[in-house]
Amino acid sequence: MYKVIENLLPKPYFIEIKNITESCDFAWYWQDDQINGFKNSNNTFGFAHTLFGNNKIMSDAFPLIKPIVHIFEDKTQIKVKDIFRMQINLLTNTNLYDEQQANHVDIDMPNFKSFILYLDDSDGDTVINNEHHVTPMDNKCVYFDSNVIHRATPPKIKKRRMVINTIVEI
Repeated sequence: MYKVIENLLPKPYFIEIKNITESCDFAWYWQDDQINGFKNSNNTFGFAHTLFGNNKIMSDAFPLIKPIVHIFEDKTQIKVKDIFRMQINLLTNTNLYDEQQANHVDIDMPNFKSFILYLDDSDGDTVINNEHHVTPMDNKCVYFDSNVIHRATPPKIKKRRMVINTIVEI
């Protein structure tokens, strides 16, 4: 099961995050495979900026973006114990991507939720359980249990698909 929240963040806060992540000064790091720990033959390359992982802050941008977790808690009434990982992902429009990206789970343990905050309107859907498509739109959030199979699809019309992917322990 998954749920969608339209306009997760207050508009001024969302615009602030968007302006920072779209800035030419924001650091993006090449990932030969966008799915951590899942090497496959699909061309799932892209860029990422890890904010928090391995139990530590990994970016100066983390303090600005961390409050989305509290807003998520408020809007969903889900109590978060801890952040497992928070990362900004960027897929670009290229004809090198396979139509089907690799299915994966974020963490195969109970008591974890994943939520994806879309930072732009795009045609790169998130596909959940191979059947439910969630189309990226500014400030839309989709959330589900972290052990649910899902995948990102690359944009074919828009130039990019940019998201904040957060995994929390509940």
